[in-house]
Amino acid sequence: MTTEMSTFELPKGEGRKVCVGGGAGFIGSHIARRLKQNGWYVIVVDWKKNEFMENDEFCDEFILDDLRKLEVA
Repeated sequence: MTTEMSTFELPKGEGRKVCVGGGAGFIGSHIARRLKQNGWYVIVVDWKKNEFMENDEFCDEFILDDLRKLEVA
């Protein structure tokens, strides 16, 4: 039995907002960058800054805080 992989196409954001929790990490920042490239307005919330990319490379807005705190979430 062979399973054929289908391709995934990210829907165009057209300026819609999306929040990526943990978006400064390796996986999160790459997801955020891909979303931004596809027209999404990306807000990243993380307790640590990304050491390898500038904020404007992967998000439109960066919030340096912890989502586990109720006042942030």
